[in-house]
Amino acid sequence: MLLVASCHHGPEPFATRGAYVAPKSGVRVLLYAKGTVPPHQDLANDAATIAVVCPTTKVGRPFRFEVAPGRASPRNVVVTTSATITEPWSATSREAALSRAFADAGYAPPDAAELAEIADAVDGIALGPKATRIAGQTMALTVESVEFEATAPPTLASCSP
Repeated sequence: MLLVASCHHGPEPFATRGAYVAPKSGVRVLLYAKGTVPPHQDLANDAATIAVVCPTTKVGRPFRFEVAPGRASPRNVVVTTSATITEPWSATSREAALSRAFADAGYAPPDAAELAEIADAVDGIALGPKATRIAGQTMALTVESVEFEATAPPTLASCSP
C-alpha cells in the first residue's frame, strides 16, 4: 500500500481583526490586517495594519491610523485625528508616534506598558495569525476578541456603542 502525504505549501492569505482594551489609558483599540504568508514561511511581510482607537471614558476622541506594510524600518504610519499626519514607525519611534496621536485626540498620556503592548499588537497582527496577540499573551492589555477570518476593517463608527 502506498501512502502519499500532502501538505499545502502555497501562500496563505489571512484577514485578522482584533479588539484590545487598555484600561489605564481609557481606550479600546480595534486592529485589522489583511495579507499573505508566503509559502514555507510563518510570517507575512505584505500587510498594512488599520487601527481605530476608541475612548472607553469621556476623555479623548476616536482616531484612526494605518501602518504601512512590510518589515523594513522605518515604515510610515498615517494618523488621522484632527489632521492627517505621516510619521515614521519603527521599533524606536512607534510609541512616540502613538503618544502624539493620543495627545492630538485629547487623551491623557497613555500608560507606558499599555502603549508598548498596543504597538506590539499593531506589529503582530500585520505579521499574520501566528504573531497576532491572543488571550494570555498580553499583560497590560485585555484581549477582547480576535477574529481570524475577518471580513472588514474597523471604522470610526465601530467606536459607537
